[in-house]
Amino acid sequence: MRPAPPTLIVAGLSVRALAQSAAREGWRVLAVDAFGDADTRAASAAWRPIGPAGSLRIEADALVEALAAWQDGPGLRGWLAGPGLETAPRALAAAATRLAPLGMTPAAIARVRDPAHWTATLQALRLPHPETLPDACRQRPAEASGWLLKSAHGSGGWQVRRALRGPAGGPRPPRIGDFWQRERPGRAASLLYVADGRQARVVAAQWQRNRALRGRPWVFDGLIGPLRLPGAAHAAAEAALQALVPAFGLVGLGSLDLLVDGEAIELLEINPRASASLGLYPELPLIAAHLAACARAAGQHAPCPLPPGPLTAAEAQGLSLRGSGLVEARRPFTLNAGQAAALARWPGCHDHPLPGSRLGRGDPICSLQQSGPDEATLEAALQQARRRLQDQLEADHAPGPAGPQAACLNHLPLPA
Repeated sequence: MRPAPPTLIVAGLSVRALAQSAAREGWRVLAVDAFGDADTRAASAAWRPIGPAGSLRIEADALVEALAAWQDGPGLRGWLAGPGLETAPRALAAAATRLAPLGMTPAAIARVRDPAHWTATLQALRLPHPETLPDACRQRPAEASGWLLKSAHGSGGWQVRRALRGPAGGPRPPRIGDFWQRERPGRAASLLYVADGRQARVVAAQWQRNRALRGRPWVFDGLIGPLRLPGAAHAAAEAALQALVPAFGLVGLGSLDLLVDGEAIELLEINPRASASLGLYPELPLIAAHLAACARAAGQHAPCPLPPGPLTAAEAQGLSLRGSGLVEARRPFTLNAGQAAALARWPGCHDHPLPGSRLGRGDPICSLQQSGPDEATLEAALQQARRRLQDQLEADHAPGPAGPQAACLNHLPLPA
């Protein structure tokens, strides 16, 4: 008789990519997130919500209840924090008292996400970053424009707003956790890495695809990778990451966000948890790499399962260029069973909602992934596939009753 597979809990705002990665690597997956998408559930033995239905709020009680329900199950090895949990320190801390996470501690994550500590560390290491005023409630920029108001408790670009072009201020009064940052030129990129507290192995670099949505200028809209950043930018980004690993005690999977302007870089933030970008690289054993890095951080011998060499893991594997993007609703509708089946069959379609989900105009429905020989071809393929899928869904539209995932907020863009 074949032994039962080990069990892993994955938790975050949206854990589809994480759940699928773990399932491919032989884990029995238990998922906790805000959406309960059809493909998340298909990759998991069980699913529980992380907050109220139709909300992107992470509730500490919901996460603790999920861990309590599953912590005594057979073969459980632990739980992994996924996208969005770094913005919920109370939920992380409460969950850790129930079951310690496989990766960084809540206290270590809080240090990475603290604007004052992050800025002071970058200054001490002499690493390039935009000018930052880390306490927006007590500090205000002298200039009336050219600044961004950000929140340490947000993700996916929803936490970034421009200052008003008038008296120094923002679109709303600053709150605790907000900080001011100088708006800088450049293209948004990220490094997906796995670290053991001393050094990091870069998995891949990606361009981030962003769009303006509902008054936010840089909402996350997908990724393109693997790639090599231009000129000296790639080496500078990797060198900065290696300096940050011991400074913050980075452990496990994470991503470093930065701006690239020609060959110059400026660091923006670290997401110290498993990233949605791992969905671009299904060939790589990233869950195994995460757990091996955690073991090394704890002083155990655990070789990294990623291919060795001076190239990133994705380059060493020879992976093709891939891109992901969101498909938004062109008009309000309720997803019926035929449309849900079409999403499940569509090549490269992910994050498909359940039948009965209500979508408002402009709401993202699902995500698409395409591959191509170069960035321009890939962008064109993503746009064409998005329009074709939108046309198909509208052709298949018929009114239907609201179902278990009836929520206008379904599939708001989430972080890389």
